[in-house]
Amino acid sequence: MVIADGFFVSSSKATGSVKLVDLTNYPKVDVVKISTDKKANFYHHAEWVDMDRDGNLDVVAARAYKSINPFSKAEG
Repeated sequence: MVIADGFFVSSSKATGSVKLVDLTNYPKVDVVKISTDKKANFYHHAEWVDMDRDGNLDVVAARAYKSINPFSKAEG
């Protein structure tokens, strides 16, 4: 399973991440963060896609930043 997180009322209060969750040995689960921290950025969506057509699935995620400052430029 893949988790995209970090979105709160104020994105400046959290740095999001993309994590893989291994449920093979449920109820014992292993969680591995695969993203690099970028301060105050959050992830809304992540999908499994074979980006290079090698038969292996890759994780693609949408990362964004929106400051609470109305004059600050949003990024995504």
